[in-house]
Order: sequence, then C-alpha cells, then structure tokens
Amino acid sequence: MKPTTKEWMRYAKDDLDVAQKIREVDHLTNMVSFHVHQTIEKCFKAVMEEYEINAQRIHNLATSPYKKEYNVLRYQLLRSATSIGANYEESQSTTFTEFIQKLRIALREANESNKFKT
Repeated sequence: MKPTTKEWMRYAKDDLDVAQKIREVDHLTNMVSFHVHQTIEKCFKAVMEEYEINAQRIHNLATSPYKKEYNVLRYQLLRSATSIGANYEESQSTTFTEFIQKLRIALREANESNKFKT
C-alpha cells in the first residue's frame, strides 16, 4: 500500500474511532453522522490514491469520468453512503433503543467502506 493511501486510511480510522466513541452521547448524534461521513470520504480518497484514479475534486460521482473501472467505486460508495444517511434519518423518529441500533448499522456500513481499501 502506498504511503499516501496509508495516511488517508489512518485519517479515516481516526474519524471512525471518534464516531464509535461518541455514538452513545445523545447530544452528539450530528457529530456521529459527520465523522461517519468523513470516514467514507477518506476511504474513497485512499482508494483513488492507491489506484491512481485522477478524478476532479468534487462531491458528485455523476460527473466523474465514465469508465468501467469507476463503476465498482461508484456502486460501493453510493451503497454505503446512502445506507448511512438513510439509517441516520430513520433514527431521528424512533425510540432511543432503535436510534442506537440505526446508528450502529450506519457505523457498520462505514466499517465496510473502510475495509473496501483492499
């Protein structure tokens, strides 16, 4: 693994660790979501660095170059990111127990994205 890739993955792991540590604190739910989102972005950057994918620095995969090799990244990121967002959104109108469960699912999706680096 390239040094830059390792660095991005270390940053992603730091964000994920923060999200896991604060997930039980009621008034920090927005920060859990933020750190999970940051984890995914940093994992995506790590994959781009490792495979030398030169894409524009934007937050819209629809405008990334259309090549077959990008489809795996698009699909994985879209699946993980939408699941995290959907679970977080769903957690807002549930009981506390369901809220925690939804956040755990979101964190599990972030972990899956973190493991996508290989």
